[in-house]
Amino acid sequence: MKSSLLLLCCLGLGFLASVDSQFSFQTIAFTLGPSRLCPLNEVFDICGGLCEPNCDNPFPTCIPRCALRGRCVCKAGLYRSVTGDCVKGGDCFYENHPCANTVCLNPGATCVTLELPCNSPNPRHAPCPKVARCVAPGCL
Repeated sequence: MKSSLLLLCCLGLGFLASVDSQFSFQTIAFTLGPSRLCPLNEVFDICGGLCEPNCDNPFPTCIPRCALRGRCVCKAGLYRSVTGDCVKGGDCFYENHPCANTVCLNPGATCVTLELPCNSPNPRHAPCPKVARCVAPGCL
């Protein structure tokens, strides 16, 4: 019967190494903090994805910075929908969405919603208007 010694190495991601009496290593990755297993179409972002594109704002303008904890974010080219799922730009439609009645004529173009600039004193109660725009492939 082999005896085992367990070593814990904290190297950012964390690993559990099992060393038997014959010094053969078996390394098993483990997580510290939130789970790194993400739902369909999502990946784990160690910085927390504070600037994640979504259906209403596919091109967020914010200063990239790390959150205190990582979290799952949409894979590249996908957007967070109002239901919380990660979808392609063309699947961002919902009732009263500006793109709901827009057909993009250029092959491969995708409809996106852009918020027009406005001088609303309280955007929470009177949001700035949103318009549909067709965006060429590779611009998303």
